[in-house]
Amino acid sequence: MSWRKWLFWKTPTEVKAVEFSPELLSAILTGSWGGPAKSGASVSTGSALQVAAWWRGINVIADGIRQLPVEIYRELPDGRGSEPAKDHPLYDVLRHKPNQHQSAADFWGTVLLHAAGAGRSVSYKNTVAGQVRELIPVRPDWAHVETLADMSLRYRVTFENSRSATLEQNEVFHLRGPSWDGVDGLNPVDLGREALGLAMATEESHARFHANGARPSGALVADKAAKALDPAEIDRLRAMFEEKYVGTANAGKPMILQGGLDWKQMQMTGVDAQHLETRKHQVAEIARVLRLWPIMLGLGGDESPTFASALEFMRAHVRFSLQPWLTSIKGAIECQLLTPEERREGYHVKIDTAELLRGSPQERAEAYKAALGTNSSPGWVSINEVREDDGWNPLEGDQFSRPWTPKDYGMDGGTADDQGALADGEFYDENGDPVEPDQIVKVDGEWYEIKRKVSKKPAGGARPDFREELHRRDRGGRFAPKPDANRGAAPSRDYSSYTMDDGALRAGRDAGIWTDEADAKRLVDKMMSGVPVGERLQVTVTRMPSGDIFVRGQSAGARVERSFTRDVEYEAETGRVGYKARHELFSLAPSYQGGGHAKKMLRDAIDEYRARGITAIEAQANIDKGGYVWARLGFRPQARATRLIRSDTLDHVAKSTKLSAAHKKIITDIVNNSSDDDLMFNLAAARGPRGKKIGYSLLAGSNWFGRLDLTNAKAYRRAVRALAS
Repeated sequence: MSWRKWLFWKTPTEVKAVEFSPELLSAILTGSWGGPAKSGASVSTGSALQVAAWWRGINVIADGIRQLPVEIYRELPDGRGSEPAKDHPLYDVLRHKPNQHQSAADFWGTVLLHAAGAGRSVSYKNTVAGQVRELIPVRPDWAHVETLADMSLRYRVTFENSRSATLEQNEVFHLRGPSWDGVDGLNPVDLGREALGLAMATEESHARFHANGARPSGALVADKAAKALDPAEIDRLRAMFEEKYVGTANAGKPMILQGGLDWKQMQMTGVDAQHLETRKHQVAEIARVLRLWPIMLGLGGDESPTFASALEFMRAHVRFSLQPWLTSIKGAIECQLLTPEERREGYHVKIDTAELLRGSPQERAEAYKAALGTNSSPGWVSINEVREDDGWNPLEGDQFSRPWTPKDYGMDGGTADDQGALADGEFYDENGDPVEPDQIVKVDGEWYEIKRKVSKKPAGGARPDFREELHRRDRGGRFAPKPDANRGAAPSRDYSSYTMDDGALRAGRDAGIWTDEADAKRLVDKMMSGVPVGERLQVTVTRMPSGDIFVRGQSAGARVERSFTRDVEYEAETGRVGYKARHELFSLAPSYQGGGHAKKMLRDAIDEYRARGITAIEAQANIDKGGYVWARLGFRPQARATRLIRSDTLDHVAKSTKLSAAHKKIITDIVNNSSDDDLMFNLAAARGPRGKKIGYSLLAGSNWFGRLDLTNAKAYRRAVRALAS
């Protein structure tokens, strides 16, 4: 070694190998380490999770979807409907256990946290014999997507065990957020960098303020002319002041100051208030980035819109915030996990959001009642479907698995041809004109049309004499008079019959409404006693699929419909089972109207109702002067849901000309916004100047659904007195 080399020779610096962690390597590749915002804060996918509003926002999306069932369905062979494909290998993976260490709820929660918080979620598909057996999520910042020359995708991922792999497109389940290039989702952290940065900066500045100093509540200020205090006197004054005036025990004590001292209270400055407003505003900005209503992030006030009800708000949340993600999940599964052959065979994905939109028990009961069907409209779900929706086991019997179809529509045991003809309106009279379903009856297996004719011309305003004829349908669907020994005359239909099915008898007995069929007939007689004298009624008592007991009395001149149903309102208040009577329809021929028959029927039945434990009577107050009469009887608007009290345009509703529609709208608003159960009764009994009765003018022609509580002694006595008058 030469002296020059020896003189200038230095020991070589040791060079150590540097290992890149998977996190650092992926961050370098993807740029997910973030970058500074204009506020100075460094914003990345990871640091954004420390912003409370951001963390709550992506959790709102993830928690909203993780509770929904994601299922594979198969179309039925006839193409009408579908069923869960529980035998498909993907069904268990998506619905129950996507991988060894996660349930379906955990998996979808992770997937949506990644997708909502980073714009994408990547999961490795572990396949066995060509079938997906597991879905293993990968952290979004540990996956890098490349577009190859043939426009296919390749993924470089790092798993939690630090093992890296290069995966082909068919080995990955990729859920994208909103995408600009169609390859990868846009990272919402990058798009909302300034909003997140300002939120982080204001939070940090507030935290540093409390960490490095505290604002005193006030200060003792000495007068300029006063002698300056030395340090010892200042310490002694501070100790005395804290002892006498600081702390909750000394709150409110009068302050005595000497020596030119004065107390100056320190108030919050405008800068402080603006600081808090900025933090609130950033919560609203973050909500906008995530497509969420601000109230979902805990921000109320002017920043949040208002809705008519909590259910309407949830509908808006599901529709505008969750549904776009649900649609993306459905499309990703069908395109990436199902094969083209399976899609052609009718396999598809269903994500049921009904659980998020479940109403209150009372709202569900009303919805189920309409869905099950009534005496005048067919249902579209069966009892067992309703029970399954509410988590109950199905009932045995085919009748509980079929939607209800009213007998008026011809579904009471006729042939398929008969049923189809009635349902499709294919019956015609002898002139070729269509026949309405309520003009058709079935006698001894034959379909007949009921026709009513005047046998004698009325004179002097007398009530007309009607004659009823039955016209039998021929094979062409037309109706012709039924042959009879008497020259061309058709026999009168016997409407004095009385039938009760076994289901109705048992249901009424179980509910305690009657003891046996004879007892049931006594009650029905009371319920039908107000029908005009001389009318021949055909009475039927039927148990509906919904469990209601339906009573009908019908003739050519009258139609009366009643039902007994569970009283949800009574049960919610008392916790006991109760049944109410619903007076659903009372229709008379024009010549019989105005005779007070509805009031007479109620007068004869009310004592029977109360003696049998019926909790309430409900009725639609819209016949003649019904809006006024029902209010006088003590009926109150059901659930405050009155219709517009107005001069109705229906011919059969009496019109009040004393008040304009605007005045009646005011009365409606008063009724709907009142918590007074006696308000309608007081309106009906109202008197004007000089004691003039004005209740009729206020309520005649009104149209509302009323309820009379028979368990309320005051309401019952009031109704009895009014009925006796």
